[in-house]
Amino acid sequence: MIRSPEVHCAPPASGAREDIEEIRRIRNNVMHFNSSDPLPRTDVDKIRHLNKLLREYGE
Repeated sequence: MIRSPEVHCAPPASGAREDIEEIRRIRNNVMHFNSSDPLPRTDVDKIRHLNKLLREYGE
């Protein structure tokens, strides 16, 4: 079995846990076809913001 090295992360900042939970909820609704069609603009904006954040982090 291949094991990846342990990654130690700081706990989420205040409010970040709620943000992560909201993204998880949106993702699950989309992936399981439980969301309205089209997605509410606020959900799209949240996903775009996360995408931008991850791209900046990856650079």
